[in-house]
Amino acid sequence: MKKAVLVVVIFLTFVQTQAQEQEAYKQDAITWVEIKLKSQYEFIYEQVAALIPDHNLPAFKAEMDKELNLFNERLAKEYMQVFTHDEIKEILKFYNTEVGKKVIEKSLLLDEASVEAGQELSLKLQALLGKYAE
Repeated sequence: MKKAVLVVVIFLTFVQTQAQEQEAYKQDAITWVEIKLKSQYEFIYEQVAALIPDHNLPAFKAEMDKELNLFNERLAKEYMQVFTHDEIKEILKFYNTEVGKKVIEKSLLLDEASVEAGQELSLKLQALLGKYAE
């Protein structure tokens, strides 16, 4: 009987530990998503907030934050399909370095430049297609 109780205790301890590790993994993935998308969220809020009367802003912000949290959780699950917990921890360490902070700080600017460059490339490729397609 003592052995059975001991086995159950060990099993339950293992299950609890696994659940805690999985939750930590999920929280780290969510943190990564939040770090990556923070400047984009701020940009979106600034653009949309200009369209909302001041008295509605607190309620809007609360609902927007709720939706963004759900979005972050969804993306975190996707990240967890691609990256191990150890890899995510290493990525978070990078984002806490000076270079990592600069990457985050400049990401929105670089994204905008990438979109602009992509549009220019698309026009050039369309011209090439017109030139060489028969």
